[in-house]
Amino acid sequence: YARDLKTLVSMMKGLDRLIEAMRHLKHRRHLRLLIVGGDGILTPEGQAVHDLARTVGVEDSIAFIGRIEQTDLPTYYNAADVMVMPSYYESFGLVSLEALACGLPVVATPVGVMDTVIRDGLNGQLVANGDATLLAKAIDRVASRSAARSTAAIRQTVLEFAWPHIA
Repeated sequence: YARDLKTLVSMMKGLDRLIEAMRHLKHRRHLRLLIVGGDGILTPEGQAVHDLARTVGVEDSIAFIGRIEQTDLPTYYNAADVMVMPSYYESFGLVSLEALACGLPVVATPVGVMDTVIRDGLNGQLVANGDATLLAKAIDRVASRSAARSTAAIRQTVLEFAWPHIA
């Protein structure tokens, strides 16, 4: 039961959509997908995601980082051009707020509070149905513009979620 639950949670995060989208981004030769979180590639869930990447033909452009300490997350956010959250379901979507607070634009599906947090063209882009082709186009568009965006302007879009406002 626990393994089935972990597989279900892994798939709810939409990694299948994201890996399929990578197939449509092969023209961006230097694009790398870092999958941060989970229990790593040696688990059955991690192996299933890795197998999908191999089947789709994008395994060379994906790095499976696994679980990292919360204090190390800003390093990853600050090194990235875009954070992608293609989930089928999220109760809230705190990861997107963390990314935006670091000034990183987000591409996401409209789950949890994403339709409230993501402002198309300003701090990222929403992909209505999570279609891999549309997801790839959004990633390409946002990543292409990320250097032109001000991290301060992106951070500004989530100030309403700061502790003084919600506590």
